[in-house]
Amino acid sequence: MKKKWLNCRFKVLVLCFTFHMITATVSAEMVTIVYAQDYAPFSWQDKQTQQVRGVLVDFIEEILHKRMKLQISHKIYPWK
Repeated sequence: MKKKWLNCRFKVLVLCFTFHMITATVSAEMVTIVYAQDYAPFSWQDKQTQQVRGVLVDFIEEILHKRMKLQISHKIYPWK
């Protein structure tokens, strides 16, 4: 149970940090969001279209692009 709680807290911390960094760069023309590769259901790369997919991508698109009208670029990299 404790490991599950720590995992949840880590994800919330990452999301908070991401949004903090985004708000610090709102003046930029394009905001690039980087995701971990093969971390389904949160982020992964579609093999056919090479597009970044996942829950995090959906949240970022809804909040930053549709509601805040920011230009967003999604990148995915392997976790090393």
